[in-house]
Amino acid sequence: MINVDVMSLASQRILLFISTQRTHKSAFCVEINKFLYLSLLA
Repeated sequence: MINVDVMSLASQRILLFISTQRTHKSAFCVEINKFLYLSLLA
């Protein structure tokens, strides 16, 4: 269940990140990589 909470939190952070910093594509890629990494750990 903890993994589900982590995934939900990660999704919210990514959406917030996209809405606040759309122009920083390199940083966006880093955030996506973090999300994929968490997905593999789940």
